[in-house]
Amino acid sequence: MTGLTSIIIDNELIGLKFGLQANQLYLNHLIKKSDGGKRVVVEDLTVYDIGQLIYAGYLNHCTIQDKEPIHDIEFFLSWVEDNFEESRGDILRITEVYRDSKHTKKAVERLNEKAEEIKKKTAQLTGSTSNLTVTGNSESEAIENTPT
Repeated sequence: MTGLTSIIIDNELIGLKFGLQANQLYLNHLIKKSDGGKRVVVEDLTVYDIGQLIYAGYLNHCTIQDKEPIHDIEFFLSWVEDNFEESRGDILRITEVYRDSKHTKKAVERLNEKAEEIKKKTAQLTGSTSNLTVTGNSESEAIENTPT
């Protein structure tokens, strides 16, 4: 999937692109809020997380259109917070476009490969195994590192 969608906010059609730039911005946001990078869970997204995702898609779209962004993160956070109940369908659609974008799928694939490498190295160094996993469901992905 192309990772391209749009949303109407305050009667303005806003393009969103979930490509490499958006993935990097959003994953960096998730890692910053994680437990030192050991555990990243995206199952219980907050208003802030959803706003960050939309903002990342917006910035990526501006980049590919070679346009300066005119909206800041606060614009998107306010919209999500003020319109969460009425806009659940739009929010779900946006998260699905993000999840199904080829760049997100590749990122999850790379994380799975990295998790396998870490499992093998941990087993070699300690003689034990690690339950390092990357999982995904219809609404989210999670990375979990729980040594055994």
